[in-house]
Amino acid sequence: MQPLLRRVLAITLSACACSTAHAQTIDFNGLNMSDYQFPTVDDFYDGGWTAGQQGPAYGVTFQGGGWEAIPWVSENRSIFVIGKQDSNWITARNGFSNQITFRYGTYGDATVSVYDGWDGAGKLLAQITLHTNMRFDGYSTWDSASLNFAGRAHSVVVRSEAGYFGIDDITFGGPSPVPEPASWALMIGGFGMAGAALRRRPQPQVRYA
Repeated sequence: MQPLLRRVLAITLSACACSTAHAQTIDFNGLNMSDYQFPTVDDFYDGGWTAGQQGPAYGVTFQGGGWEAIPWVSENRSIFVIGKQDSNWITARNGFSNQITFRYGTYGDATVSVYDGWDGAGKLLAQITLHTNMRFDGYSTWDSASLNFAGRAHSVVVRSEAGYFGIDDITFGGPSPVPEPASWALMIGGFGMAGAALRRRPQPQVRYA
């Protein structure tokens, strides 16, 4: 492959890579459950302390006192958190783009909303209603859900009856279905530079005997 074509290909691949946002997953399994019963999450995933342990600095904060950790329940088979109030937010200070996915179990209908501001403020970017998939007689089914949106989000709000909604395996961010404007600009600029370079190349001289 000619050097110029290799450069154009590199620019194009770089632009496509820019359209995929970095995703961060939280599964709550790092919470200390051994000496604490149902600890709250709070700022554990923003480098804070919960249940005698300091958490990772992911830049994600759970509404203070709003989310309580529960271990090893039914089909989920892992630590997850439940919303202790009728409305509870989760804020990702650094933001996330395109998508949020998670697993959930709920004893009643719940609404999950994505906003572009912190703590459930700002513009509503996406919303989904999740229906009951658990029963008080012990039967439960954990389902997966995702919300796709345009723009950059900074918070998620879950509205349900207090103690009725559990969430786990939250992934903030996902791939963009099409290149973002900045990616298109990179690609167009790359091809423009390639065209200019081709025009500057010396043209072969034809000699006649």
